[in-house]
Amino acid sequence: MKTRRLFAWQAIDSQGGIRHGELLAEEKNQVYQHLLEQGLQPYQLGAGKRISARQWRGEPMIQFTRQLATLLQAGLPLVNSLQLLAQEHQSAAWRCLLLEISNSVAMGQPFSEVIADQHRVFPLIYRQLIAIGELTGNLDRCCLQLAQQQEAQQRLQKKVLKALRYPLFICLVAISVTILMLVMVLPEFAKIYQSFDAPLPWFTQGLLALSGALIATGPYLLLTVAGLAGFYWRRLHPLTNWQQREQAMLLRIPLIASLVKGNCLSQVFRILAMTQQAGLTLVAGLSAAKLSVNIVFYCQALTASRTAALARVSLPQRASSTTAVSFAMPAISAGGRRVRHARYPVGQAGALARTTDL
Repeated sequence: MKTRRLFAWQAIDSQGGIRHGELLAEEKNQVYQHLLEQGLQPYQLGAGKRISARQWRGEPMIQFTRQLATLLQAGLPLVNSLQLLAQEHQSAAWRCLLLEISNSVAMGQPFSEVIADQHRVFPLIYRQLIAIGELTGNLDRCCLQLAQQQEAQQRLQKKVLKALRYPLFICLVAISVTILMLVMVLPEFAKIYQSFDAPLPWFTQGLLALSGALIATGPYLLLTVAGLAGFYWRRLHPLTNWQQREQAMLLRIPLIASLVKGNCLSQVFRILAMTQQAGLTLVAGLSAAKLSVNIVFYCQALTASRTAALARVSLPQRASSTTAVSFAMPAISAGGRRVRHARYPVGQAGALARTTDL
């Protein structure tokens, strides 16, 4: 599926007036077809504007979800709520998206299915929680819980980035200083050593040789590394097996591994708490939690836990065999002893989320 772009169009209506607007589409032919179906004659069509992921995720998504929950709690119908949000939104991309969603819902398509079709925009957890809200009649409550979950996830991501900022800065400065020493300082010392006409220690000779090689091959080495990095990012990084290797390497780095584990566990237990409040069983909660994490090893652990829950194996027994959740075992055991009818205690899941939060 191609990435959709934002097209600005101008067209002539049946009365000769000029109308204009925006439309999300994969290519220009779809825009022309849409305008002709509306009885409009295309007059001018701008180049498609790329839409970055930042325009959808993060604060815009939280703001949309919370505003939708507020309108639904006020008693406004879903279609009218979506249309009102589309009219008032400042982003042209969001206006087009919300109008498209409201039209689909007005035609009788379930809101959860419309959300599922927009998987590039909405997180996977949205479909499951909104479907539960439609079935139980608590769509406003589910939207509010989704907004709270997205806010908590955003706060956690900011904490992780803040914790990584200083070590990365120190590493960058150390690498820069080392390269400058080898390229600019050591060549001057090499001239001084040559005037002494005396044998140098093996370590000094090695540094001078490294400095000379870096000066001679530095530009070519930089271009080679940049080319390999670009090839890896475009061709190998999207592959699942290479993503598993990347994540395995991250989980072996001491500081980064702790941050990644804390982030994933906090997110998992927040989803469990939220799904239990929405009335889902533990099995459904584990499925929803799997959709919320992007680390393959945690997805595999959650899949195994869901299978064990279906087989009536207690969650503490299953978690004890998974190293990814080892330090959360005491709280899991305390909650697992109170599990009845495949339900996990809401308070215990919330406590686990706070325990694993950074």
